[in-house]
Amino acid sequence: MGNAWAFLWELVQHRHLLLMILVLGLGGNLLIGFQVSAIAYPSQDIKRFLNASWVRRHRAPLAPETLTLLWSSIVSIYCLGGFLGGLWSGTLIPRHGK
Repeated sequence: MGNAWAFLWELVQHRHLLLMILVLGLGGNLLIGFQVSAIAYPSQDIKRFLNASWVRRHRAPLAPETLTLLWSSIVSIYCLGGFLGGLWSGTLIPRHGK
């Protein structure tokens, strides 16, 4: 029973740390959700633009599978760019400024 009380006392002492971990763990994921929704909202407009550009260049519409592949590539590259930007921001800011 003594170990249980000691464990609970440790938790009470570090409640601010535990709260911060909880907030960052759950709330930190909202940013990528916002970014994905920000690119998903104009998806129909972007798909129409891709198809119109393809028709203008090749005189034939895109196949639905090809359009889906292009769209999924755009979304993937968007997320990859955010990931790489987050990794490199620490070295780029001192060199180039904000």
